[in-house]
Amino acid sequence: MPLTVLLNLNLQKGFIKTTGANNLSTSLNTSITGGSASSYVEGPMTKYGTTAFTFPIGANGVYAPISIDAVLTNCTFKVEYIAEDPSLNYNITCPDTSMDYVSRCGYWIVDRAFGTQNTTPTIGWDNNPCFGTDPQNAKVALWNGSSWTDKGNASSIGTYSNGKVKSLSQITTYPAVINLGGKCNCTSSNTVNVNAFSFEQNGTEFIQFNILHENPDNLDYLVVLSNNQQCAIPPQNGVDYTSSYIFGNGASLCTQSYIVNNSSNNIFTVSGPFTATQLFYDVYLVCKPNNCYSSKVYQGNVTINSQGSGGSCEPWNY
Repeated sequence: MPLTVLLNLNLQKGFIKTTGANNLSTSLNTSITGGSASSYVEGPMTKYGTTAFTFPIGANGVYAPISIDAVLTNCTFKVEYIAEDPSLNYNITCPDTSMDYVSRCGYWIVDRAFGTQNTTPTIGWDNNPCFGTDPQNAKVALWNGSSWTDKGNASSIGTYSNGKVKSLSQITTYPAVINLGGKCNCTSSNTVNVNAFSFEQNGTEFIQFNILHENPDNLDYLVVLSNNQQCAIPPQNGVDYTSSYIFGNGASLCTQSYIVNNSSNNIFTVSGPFTATQLFYDVYLVCKPNNCYSSKVYQGNVTINSQGSGGSCEPWNY
């Protein structure tokens, strides 16, 4: 049944699960105590009144609080955190160019059930497995019906794993779908070098990559391999690079291209057949936990032949 909290909601341990029909509401004078990954409201929650308010919501073990600013006249705002990959309903491959990715673990829905006032949201992350960035690089992302728009960073506090960011502007259309957006900012003070050579074994052609890089942060590497230098297009951010897989034809000039991820060591092998005698490759660092790529840190080429001749290389410093 629906429940209204008149004075104080004290969240110390356990979860309050709600539904659209069995909603948790707050009144004009409701205050919140607590709220964490071990105690939050899972499902829709509403707030009536004019005062600023933080909704202690989350789902699936992720604490995802959202705050709204004070408004001039009484309104009812209804919010919910949806703990599922937004790509199921909203294209995550087309954020504004000012953002490299949006979180793949969930998103918020903000609705105005009563009133005419608009509000400015502040959203938070707490050990979100799909989001981690310096707070100054965090963004509020708003779905506009076809893509994620950058609503900016008016203010932010916290750390890489725990923090919050406020939108630069108000929500003006409801219901609104918002998410965490960020920039890929994994870097290393060490130069990346790559040795690549081809060889043949039992009638199959292979390319072996040896990445020479002092990697104290245990970053992953992303290698884009193509048969035409103009095809070496950066892959889409937000894609899960936890295993090696074929990327497909990245552009009309490409007949063969790959993305190869290596998370365990600095040596890995790609098997043919290959459609060209010379292949080009670009190397990126992969940022955790959101699995987006950094700027290009290396490019080179390798000649395909049974004697295993190596290709020329050009290191990139970053």
